[in-house]
Amino acid sequence: IWFHRLESGFRVKGIQDDTDQYDIVVSTLDNSVLTHVSDLLANPPTANKYTALKTRLIEAFVDSEDKQLQRLLKETVLGDRRPTHLLREMKELAGSKVSDDLLKSLWLQQMPSNVRTVLAVSGDQSLNALSVLADKILEICPTKNVCETTSNTFINPENPVYDTLLQKIETLSKQVEALSRGRSEYPSRTRTRSKSRNHDHSRTSSLDRNKTSKVAAGTWKCRFHFKFGKNPFRCESPCSYRNQKNENKSEN
Repeated sequence: IWFHRLESGFRVKGIQDDTDQYDIVVSTLDNSVLTHVSDLLANPPTANKYTALKTRLIEAFVDSEDKQLQRLLKETVLGDRRPTHLLREMKELAGSKVSDDLLKSLWLQQMPSNVRTVLAVSGDQSLNALSVLADKILEICPTKNVCETTSNTFINPENPVYDTLLQKIETLSKQVEALSRGRSEYPSRTRTRSKSRNHDHSRTSSLDRNKTSKVAAGTWKCRFHFKFGKNPFRCESPCSYRNQKNENKSEN
């Protein structure tokens, strides 16, 4: 990582000369580090000095693949770190040499017993998702002592921490389920509303056609004659009663 940052600085500053890059590294490092490459400093190559110095430093301070695997298996512990941070370190050490299932097993072994208990019933989630959930579980634990309780103590239903965790997990599961159900039902509700609008439109069109046919036949009654009979307090055109009344006046 140190060399990645250094070379980014080279690009920003436009430093491309091999000797300049070599001199910057030498002037930046402490004497305790330079002692590991003292022979190279005393007799640097005539070409590619920076590359030679970089290679020697990496060989001196970066663990081999075998050592990284040994650290992964024996030395990585959770300590005071977050589970997500531990997983990130374990992935860096594992590289492509360890399968995802083995990495998950090694990571779970480093989790407190109460965290493992909850993760065991959390469903089929990715390792990254489990690490985020483990972070939240440890945030809920009020003290370090509670987080270090044994599995038997944590499984006890009377344990308030256990009850709190189960409630939060259940609430989260219900929210996810409700969200998924809402998305699946949305097209159905849309189709239902569309059918309802089409039905109302069809019904209105049918009523309009029925009214038109009755008006043409001289049998349609306005709402007032329909409700109050022959003597309503008012009448609306084109009511058949109004037409009959006008015809009677014309005959007289």
